Amino acid sequence: MGGDVEILRGLVAAKPEAFHRFFEEWFPRVHAFARRRLGTPLHAEAVTRAALRSALEEAARIDPRTPIGPWLLAHVKREIARATPP
Repeated sequence: MGGDVEILRGLVAAKPEAFHRFFEEWFPRVHAFARRRLGTPLHAEAVTRAALRSALEEAARIDPRTPIGPWLLAHVKREIARATPP
């Protein structure tokens, strides 16, 4: 969890290395999850970018001790729901 705290605090402080680490660590995981759910790389790419963007926009409002995985997964699931017709 220490790494998550560092990343989230760095994101809030707009530190470039935190953004790099966030994307480096989480983009592949989020993309793989989205691809398994959506079935196509193109849709997974769009959902991944939207989920990471919304998470970054929210980063300043959450407790930095929040584990990134579950928090980010909620964003991904929301974006998948938006991308999937009812």
